[in-house]
Amino acid sequence: MKGLMALAAVSLAAGGIATAAAGSMTGYVDLTLNSKYVWRGINFVDDPVLQPSAWVS
Repeated sequence: MKGLMALAAVSLAAGGIATAAAGSMTGYVDLTLNSKYVWRGINFVDDPVLQPSAWVS
């Protein structure tokens, strides 16, 4: 299972699709640049921030 997860991580980093023996996996990686970090109306960081997100299905 660790090998499959490592394959998915490498594939996601390349922005591709990983294919395993049990089936296929798709994924998405996004890196958003925002002018500041606000959480629930509270300003935590005034400087620009990078907010990454990823999913695998």
